[in-house]
Amino acid sequence: DQGKPTIDEACAASAQAFAASSETPSSPNAAAMQAFISKALETGSGFDPVCYRSAERFFESFEAGKPELESTFAAAREFLEGYRSSPTPASQSPCAAATKAYAAAVKDSPSAASEKALLAFVDEAVFTNDDGLDPVCGAAAEAYFSTYLTGAGEAAASRRRQGTQGI
Repeated sequence: DQGKPTIDEACAASAQAFAASSETPSSPNAAAMQAFISKALETGSGFDPVCYRSAERFFESFEAGKPELESTFAAAREFLEGYRSSPTPASQSPCAAATKAYAAAVKDSPSAASEKALLAFVDEAVFTNDDGLDPVCGAAAEAYFSTYLTGAGEAAASRRRQGTQGI
């Protein structure tokens, strides 16, 4: 950041207004955008390279015509890969705040259990000020995304995820 502020207040206000009034992206994505902006303003840092790459992956996928869920999973996979190599303490991460807001706003979750697991994971990471990705959790998430995106469905993805955790 070369000593310069990374938050442009006019841009942040504009982005918050957009997120609050837009129907595209969906309300979970709008909630995530609002949470990201709020956390960035709170911490004074609006740039998280891992989150940036994740957002780029979502936009690339969505603009290529992929459904929102598939684009979201593409972003999540990018986030997990980036977080392994460049962790940020979850309590300071605009991405962690956005993830929690997204999960809480999902109304048509493929699985209420998966949604609760995601919220618990983010809460624990924030509570412990975790700055790393548990290898078992990472492998389980990747197995879930890979299986779900093949069209196998929630049940198969959950079984595959559980298999990586030894459950």
